Amino acid sequence: MPSLYKNNGIWYVSVSHNNKRISRSLKTKDHRVAKQLESEAVYQIINKLKVKSNSLDLSFPELVERYLSTNHDWAKNTLILSVLLKTIKLFFFLMYQNKCILG
Repeated sequence: MPSLYKNNGIWYVSVSHNNKRISRSLKTKDHRVAKQLESEAVYQIINKLKVKSNSLDLSFPELVERYLSTNHDWAKNTLILSVLLKTIKLFFFLMYQNKCILG
């Protein structure tokens, strides 16, 4: 269960997982704003924990695909670079497949 607390005037949210406390600053001194930000911060912490536990099983191409398919609110030029990186990833994947097939 998440908890909201104040430290040196700044609000934080914390989540316990595997007997470890993971805290994140909400970067606000206003309690009302902290309450509004709390659920999104908890969601991000939980997703980060899920990715961390799943990422050990991912190959590099899968990891790249997961990263590039995540919405980062990138600018248009950055999205273009993202497509370029996906193309490069596909190229190396195909080269790897051919190397395995050809020996």
